[in-house]
Amino acid sequence: MYFLKTLCNLPLSIMLIAQKSDPFFYPLDEHKTIAIAENVLSRIQDKEANYMYLLKLIFFADRYHIRKYLRPATSDRYIAMKRGAVASYLCDICRGDEETEGIEPIGNFSVRLVGEPRYQDELSESDKEAIDFALEKFQKYSEFALSDISHAYPEWKKYEKQLFDPEETKKSFAMHIEDFLLDADPEDKMFRQYDMVDPYEPISDEEREILKNHLYEIQSQVA
Repeated sequence: MYFLKTLCNLPLSIMLIAQKSDPFFYPLDEHKTIAIAENVLSRIQDKEANYMYLLKLIFFADRYHIRKYLRPATSDRYIAMKRGAVASYLCDICRGDEETEGIEPIGNFSVRLVGEPRYQDELSESDKEAIDFALEKFQKYSEFALSDISHAYPEWKKYEKQLFDPEETKKSFAMHIEDFLLDADPEDKMFRQYDMVDPYEPISDEEREILKNHLYEIQSQVA
């Protein structure tokens, strides 16, 4: 499954890399990240959406892509916030803190696509595959439902107690990309609440360790 057949032959030096304590981020590609957001917006009715809804759909696409191809489709950096995992650069665009020609904030909590989607030739087939997955599995839910469902995934749950601790002053936490390889509890209350089955294919413990070590090797080359 996924990279297992090719990664099982990695040299021992790669397999023994220790887990990194600091979050690893791929270099931000602004055009690629914007292209993903504009592609998703172009496929939503009226080409506008509540920005939490948009950001959650993109999170689900990135989660798919990380688990299958070991990189986020957007290249964005993820932070954990009370409403779930958030792509930080795109969140700044949605809030109007970063400007881009193709995505325009409207009202207090919505954005719309201006003109035709740009940079679409920079999207790989796997990027489009991840977008298709997110839209097929999650588009039917509301923004608040998507936020709830995102709370089922362990990469966010890792920070849940801190995020809701009244004595904690931090409002966001940088997320570890390797945590996206963890499987959600199929009996999580959020799946039961929305009468759904987790659509992500499970990753075995053996494969997860191989994928994580390959990710650490990528980190050592990018850093």
